Amino acid sequence: MKLLFIAPRFPYPPQKGDQLTIFRRLKVLADRHEITLLSFVEQQPSPEDMKYVGVLCRGGVFTVPFSRTTAMLHLIKGACFSSLPLQSLLYQSNEFRFMLDDLLQKNTYDVVHFFLIRMAPYVSLVKKYNIPAVLDMVDSMTLNIQRRIPFEKGVLRWGLKYEGKRVERYERNVYHDFHKLIVCAKKDLEYISGKNISIIPSAVMAEEFFPRLNMRKENTFVFSGNLSYPPNIHAVLWFIEQVYPLLKGENITFRVNIIGRRPAEEIKKTVCGKDEIHLVGKVNSMAEALNEASFAIAPMQSGSGMQGKILEAMACGLPVVTTSLGQGSIEATPAQGLFVADTPEEFSSIIIELLRDEKKCRDTGGAARDFILHNHEVSLSLPVLESIYRTAVETSNIDYV
Repeated sequence: MKLLFIAPRFPYPPQKGDQLTIFRRLKVLADRHEITLLSFVEQQPSPEDMKYVGVLCRGGVFTVPFSRTTAMLHLIKGACFSSLPLQSLLYQSNEFRFMLDDLLQKNTYDVVHFFLIRMAPYVSLVKKYNIPAVLDMVDSMTLNIQRRIPFEKGVLRWGLKYEGKRVERYERNVYHDFHKLIVCAKKDLEYISGKNISIIPSAVMAEEFFPRLNMRKENTFVFSGNLSYPPNIHAVLWFIEQVYPLLKGENITFRVNIIGRRPAEEIKKTVCGKDEIHLVGKVNSMAEALNEASFAIAPMQSGSGMQGKILEAMACGLPVVTTSLGQGSIEATPAQGLFVADTPEEFSSIIIELLRDEKKCRDTGGAARDFILHNHEVSLSLPVLESIYRTAVETSNIDYV
């Protein structure tokens, strides 16, 4: 098939969740389909990055600069005269619309694949050309925002409530405009309407994330993620404030590596003076950084979707300690390397057990790797994606009202 991808961010190097989703879709589809990519860019990608993505996109790679000034003007204007989510208003661009229109005029595409609701309004242009459209929502932003609100204060809290109402209305009705919607978890179905929804669980590239036992360091565990992303900030702060004191009260030796780009000031301040906690920050290879630990933690208190950090750690052969919210739709058991605890006492108890039992780490880590290979390896999404595209084409004359 000839596919046109519509993306809010250039997918390489993949540093955020939506970039990872787009990149993994490209990797799994590129050999069998001709993909054209149209994407916003905050800064022009390097020649090397463009070349790498170009290999995956035989139809071409086209970029439009993302102007923060223009985005804010659209936001201010749209907030008064449009019911679109604010995040969608930020990504409205005449230049992007013109380039999309030009591509649609000059080329024939079987399916246009949109990523995130912030890009969904451009479907109005695609409709003019009568081309089947798929929206990859990844997860429900309604759920994401609802879980964030309790952690915020003041103007930010008010802003999230305001945006939450807009997003909820939009997610309930967006199915009218697309032939298929994609989410990553069953929980998202409670917030998104429509019978044309498919679930593709989040996935990991097992060839990139794999066990390297010679790199393991005893008594070391790890948290990974974008450290400026609010749900990750909430998780790190909860661990440091609620769990870390309990670990300090035990007669154990341990080291915690907190890995991720752009650490928030709250994390920097909270980590200060705590000898066992090491704020590593950005690393060249997340897979290698994970392999330097015996197990991982994901003490999620907010957020939505399926946690990629958990899947990446398990793919590296690490057991993971998480919360019920973090586990979400990942259907692994403790025997398969996923331990769930929701109170500080339960969370610290499992950490202590893993610190004192290296064999348990190895055994459950091996089972975690097997679980990923059979349930969340990126290649497993190929037949599902192709089925979604075929259905979109076959039902392109059906109105999902």
